[in-house]
Amino acid sequence: MILRFKVRPVPEGIEVATERNWDKEMLFKGVTVSSMVTGMQNYKSGSLIQDAFDFLNPDQREFLMTGMTPEEWEEMFGEETGSVRRLEIEDDLAQLCREKLYDDSDK
Repeated sequence: MILRFKVRPVPEGIEVATERNWDKEMLFKGVTVSSMVTGMQNYKSGSLIQDAFDFLNPDQREFLMTGMTPEEWEEMFGEETGSVRRLEIEDDLAQLCREKLYDDSDK
């Protein structure tokens, strides 16, 4: 995934906008331009986004990837999002696999 964003320093940290909507900015409190440059260099070198931008919280990394704010994410997907929902899906898939395995072993 290619990340394209612009950064504007403000007293509280930086304002970030992504290519998905250059007019929508999100405040990254306490983050510096130089840390974003370093994160981008690490990301381009092959680091996972959570490793390259380990100084950002998950909502900020999501904004870099999708351009969606936490409020927009909640509005679109509701409360059952993120890792909790992923675990439920993985549990459901594991259960289906077990059922299939047991069904096939009876034959």
